[in-house]
Amino acid sequence: MSEVSTALQRIARGAGITIAGTAASLIMGFFSRALIARGVSLSDYGVFNLSLTVLTISLTVAALGIPNSMPRQVPYYLTKRKEKFPELISTSTLLIVISGAVTAGMLFAFSEAVSRVFTDPAVSWGLRIISLSAPFTLLTSHLVSSALGLGRVRERFYYQQILRPLLWLVGVGFLYLTEPTLRSLLYTWVLSSVFTFIALVIDLKRLKIIQIKLAFDPEIAQELVLFSLPLMLSGILWTFMTKMDTLMVGHYLSSSEVGLYNAAVPLASLLPFVLTAINTLYVPMATPLFAGGNIRDLNRLYQIVTKWILLGTLPFFALLFVFPEASLGLVFGSKYLNASLTLQILAVGFMFHTVLGPNGLTLTVVGKTGFLTVSTSLAVITDFILNMLLIPRWGIEGAAVATAVSYLVVNLANSWKIYIETGIQPFSGAYTKGLILGAGWIASLKVLVIDLKMDNIWNMVILLGISAVVYPLLLLIFRVIEKEDIELMTSVEKKLGLDLKWAKRIAGKFL
Repeated sequence: MSEVSTALQRIARGAGITIAGTAASLIMGFFSRALIARGVSLSDYGVFNLSLTVLTISLTVAALGIPNSMPRQVPYYLTKRKEKFPELISTSTLLIVISGAVTAGMLFAFSEAVSRVFTDPAVSWGLRIISLSAPFTLLTSHLVSSALGLGRVRERFYYQQILRPLLWLVGVGFLYLTEPTLRSLLYTWVLSSVFTFIALVIDLKRLKIIQIKLAFDPEIAQELVLFSLPLMLSGILWTFMTKMDTLMVGHYLSSSEVGLYNAAVPLASLLPFVLTAINTLYVPMATPLFAGGNIRDLNRLYQIVTKWILLGTLPFFALLFVFPEASLGLVFGSKYLNASLTLQILAVGFMFHTVLGPNGLTLTVVGKTGFLTVSTSLAVITDFILNMLLIPRWGIEGAAVATAVSYLVVNLANSWKIYIETGIQPFSGAYTKGLILGAGWIASLKVLVIDLKMDNIWNMVILLGISAVVYPLLLLIFRVIEKEDIELMTSVEKKLGLDLKWAKRIAGKFL
């Protein structure tokens, strides 16, 4: 079996847990947003999203990049400086505690000044409430990342991906049944963060995995911060790129418009789900190929993984692009139907982020991480300028165009850099045929829906049901499915205990 086939099967075997945790978190978060959107006014939903966006950006800065560095620092200290490992944990934790407390205090104290950036003064008291969650959210992230450094994914799965979103969903669901207010939602957000942190600390103390002493080592603190600062910069740039549209809509338009925009954003944000799931497994599979100088197999791995991402994303893209009104009405309610065009534009933007594959991670694998800062900076500048020019003229549709173009910029830049450095690119014959077939089929559906005015839930179910049969047949007929995909089915069979012989037999006839 080739190195590519071995890597693909390892990705398939590990994808189950990764996809389960990611899916659970996304689904619970998505339903929480849908209940909030249905339960409060457009204006209150906008204020909630603005408050949460400011908090997210503040936490990215406050984390100092430390949670991103701990999965590397923990095994490094255990291997090279084992006697200093307790000091690493205690020093990093104290840094996070101080940073979290300072962030919460500054958000609370300067909430009124921050709210002046936006058109709705209600953001001020929203920030005062939600700022209370900052230290607990940061500490939870830090402890989970430290556990990851010990090779443990359990804490991330149970606490970040399951417990935290579950507590939030249960709280929002209870409030939805009792007519929620914006204040009650914000306090529920804080409580879910506090309870998650407490549960995690109790569990870690019981298992005696991470023990924190009241010790601070200035040398370790300096080393940790200097190592983590580039990661913090990358995190800040990416957070600004993903959140800038909401901030600038809030600056130029009313909070009701922010609410409309943030009905489209969560739906479109689900598109990179397959990419996100595979990303966590891709680097460990790709790195040995590059380290061994096997660029040919790395290119093949990249092409096949990108094809999986494309084929896994296209059905959901078709749902959002062809049936935007039905999608928004079904999830968020009729008062959000005016965001239909915004949803279509954002869906196109997020497809740019997926169809070119894991280009950012591949740059990391080949040692070109510095270019990621360049490409992300370019995208952030593009996003800012376009938002400034287009939102006053086109409203939330202008913000969607700015976001879509910024995703196109960063992904084209990353893919270009990979290609000129290594020759790696996603356009295999099978991938190209899958892309053309998918685009053609979606275009045909869209023309049919426009001509016959079929953008409603029942027609959506009928047409997507037909597509579920016709599109896979087209993939088989035009030989988009390859021998490595058959090997993947075998791996899935073994992992999940399924009988896929019939599927492999059918696919095999077209190879």
